[in-house]
Amino acid sequence: MSDDDAEVEVNKQYFKYKAEIRIDLFTNRYATICYNSLNPDEEPRKSVYKSLSVENTHLVGNYSAIDAKFLSIALVALVDYTFLAASTIEAYSTDFELKDGDNSCTISLLEDSDLLEKIEAKITDLKEFTFKVLDNHSYKVTSSDLKGLATVINRSLSVVVNK
Repeated sequence: MSDDDAEVEVNKQYFKYKAEIRIDLFTNRYATICYNSLNPDEEPRKSVYKSLSVENTHLVGNYSAIDAKFLSIALVALVDYTFLAASTIEAYSTDFELKDGDNSCTISLLEDSDLLEKIEAKITDLKEFTFKVLDNHSYKVTSSDLKGLATVINRSLSVVVNK
């Protein structure tokens, strides 16, 4: 275990904001290509911990952060980079078409359970997504397209950042 890994392990207790994001890439092969493209990149800040994996046709990212702003930036960056990777695959592949999928993000706000109503109010005008409260501090948003998911993540976590 490197010194950086040990530091992350010690500081995980301070990572109060957590998210799992699932991005549908329609085949295991394309999910694996995106994973291999994105996984070597470490988060530039020690305030965000990232773990990527592939489950069937989904690229799955698990994030923890000490601040909602850092979590939002990391999640939106993943969506943007995945969209870029998928667009590149689409441009050079004869059998891949970037289409609407089943993309979701589950976010836990361990310190801010009273914010879920404010978050829901902030994003009710967005279409093409669903918002579901899972418990008193977690919610799940689902969008058919990646850009819609990025918008929902940005809007919902901006409530926490600007509280």
